[in-house]
Amino acid sequence: MDARPSFTRLGVERLNAFSDGVFAIASTLLVLELHSPDGLTAEALRAGLRDNIPSLLTYLLSFMVVGIFWVRHHQILSLARSVTPGLLALNMIFLVLIALIPFPTSLLGNYSADPLAPAVYATVVGLAVLANMALMVFIQRRPDVRRPGVRPALIRAQLLRPALSAVVVFASVPVAFLVSATAAELTWLLLVPIRFLASRGVRQGVLEDQEERR
Repeated sequence: MDARPSFTRLGVERLNAFSDGVFAIASTLLVLELHSPDGLTAEALRAGLRDNIPSLLTYLLSFMVVGIFWVRHHQILSLARSVTPGLLALNMIFLVLIALIPFPTSLLGNYSADPLAPAVYATVVGLAVLANMALMVFIQRRPDVRRPGVRPALIRAQLLRPALSAVVVFASVPVAFLVSATAAELTWLLLVPIRFLASRGVRQGVLEDQEERR
C-alpha cells in the first residue's frame, strides 16, 4: 500500500472552503485601513473626512478586485475534479497574492500621488492574474485533474480575458514612472471595455466549441 498522502482525497470542496477563508480575511483587512478621526471639531472633521476619500476609493477598488478574483476562482475550481500537489501549490501561490492585496491598497490610499504606490498595486494584482491563469492552464493540460466533459478548447478560450487584463495592469507600471501616478490609475479604466470585448470572444469560443461537438 502506498503510504504517501493522497492529495486527491482533499477534494475540490475543501480547497474551495480554505480559499474562501483567505478571501474573507483579505476583504476584512481592507476595511481596517479606514480610520474614523477622533476628538475633532466640526470643521476639522470635515477636513479629516476629505482626507480619507482616497483611502475610501482605494478600499472600494480593492474590494471589487478581490470580489472578481473570488468569483473567477470558484469558476476555475469548478473545472477540476481532484486536487493534486501541483494544483495545491499553484492555488497557494494565488492565495498568497490575494492575502497581500491589503498592503498595496494601504500604499495607494496613503501615497496615491507617488508613482511607486500604483506600481506596487498593479504588480501585486497583475501577479495574481497570472497565478489565476496558471491554475487554468494546469487544469487544461491535466486530464486527471480536469472534470469529465470539460474540453481544453473551452479553457483556452477563457484565457483571453485574464491575459488582456494582465497586459493592461502591467502596462500601468511604466506609465506610473514615465507619466504620472494618476495616469497609471486611469490606465486601469481600460479594463472595463477590454473585459467586455474579451467576454464576447469567450462566448464566441463556446459557440464554436458547441458547433464542433454536434
